[in-house]
Amino acid sequence: MEHEALRSSLEAERRGLQASMEAEKRELRASMEAEWQKLRAVLESERRELRAALDTERRELLASLMSEWQDMRASQEAEWLKLRASQEMEWHELRVSQETERQRELAKTSGPLGPAHAVAESDIVRGVRTLNEEIFQATKRAADDCHFGVREADLAAVDEEVMGSRLAEILRSHPPREDDPTTLEIAIQAAIVSDAARIISSWSAQPTLDQGFRNIYACMIRSGRLLHLCVSVRG
Repeated sequence: MEHEALRSSLEAERRGLQASMEAEKRELRASMEAEWQKLRAVLESERRELRAALDTERRELLASLMSEWQDMRASQEAEWLKLRASQEMEWHELRVSQETERQRELAKTSGPLGPAHAVAESDIVRGVRTLNEEIFQATKRAADDCHFGVREADLAAVDEEVMGSRLAEILRSHPPREDDPTTLEIAIQAAIVSDAARIISSWSAQPTLDQGFRNIYACMIRSGRLLHLCVSVRG
């Protein structure tokens, strides 16, 4: 009986101890869970604060870099504009110096016609237009004074020498008429332009001027092809 009573007492103490340990275990787990949640909240708060601080520093750094870049760009542009203005000033001074030296050399080497003077481009254009008008008026007067009829054979050779083979062929194939002196007017214009080019080129030491009039004359000669087509269609 004592043995059974002792066994029952030990069993009761074991169960009580086990229950006490289970209660302590639950309390410890709850306490650890609470501590973990608290620690997790602290870590999350610190993480947000650190992230906000890093974002602020990043924005400040970007703003600082952008400001420095803009200041550097403005400084470089100012230096470039200053350098460009200096170069333009030097180029202008050099050009003025060269022009002054050229005028001085021209004044020293001027011939019996006196010192050379610069001719404006507008004056050249005005002179060419005046020459064109005079050629056109002279052509009209010459065509009005011409007598249409049969031409001699030796004069045809003069046409080909002065006006070119194409225009001479047109004149031979389609002689001008009193009611349509177009071919005659073109032939007269070609002759006047050829003679004017020869006279002007004789006063110029530059071959480019003579070549320019030769090009104009060549264009007039080539225009005889179009005139030939027009005359053929009208015929």
